[in-house]
Amino acid sequence: MNPIVLRFVPVALLIACASNRPEAVTPNAAVVQPDPVVATSPGAPLRVTLDARDAAGVVHLTATVHIAGRLPAGPTLRVRLPEGAVLVDGLTEEILPLQAAGTTVTRRFGVKDLRGSAAVTADVVTAAMGAHAEATWPEQPKPASQMPELQRITPITIRGVTVDKVVPLSPRPVAEESAK
Repeated sequence: MNPIVLRFVPVALLIACASNRPEAVTPNAAVVQPDPVVATSPGAPLRVTLDARDAAGVVHLTATVHIAGRLPAGPTLRVRLPEGAVLVDGLTEEILPLQAAGTTVTRRFGVKDLRGSAAVTADVVTAAMGAHAEATWPEQPKPASQMPELQRITPITIRGVTVDKVVPLSPRPVAEESAK
């Protein structure tokens, strides 16, 4: 073997070993380990439920924030009211303190002249992640999902698959709709 190569092998080996030593890590570097709560938490890290009762013209809302996963910051709780409704008890916006996974936080609100739906949202937004949860009262019905209307085309074969129907990606012109 070439004597020059033999001189550099011990130096390269020494550098490689030195960079793998634990002391080579800077003292302020954080060791990142997976959080077992995050790894085992199914679903969203944040959920909001909303209960209400009507008493003497004032609707009393109880918002419960369920924190299922580890959050990097405390959620911001906001109340959205329809036009004309007045919040008579509680805050329209509040930054909740950071909570451990598996906890719940409850806040109560009083709303006068509620005609329509009130919504309570909880949001966590950082540079690395975001989470949003929302609940409404009275609960809004979810729109029924609809199958897209398939359009027949001249059959073509693409990589062994025959295609004779497609989902149109552009809206139909008004003239086509009125011709039906």
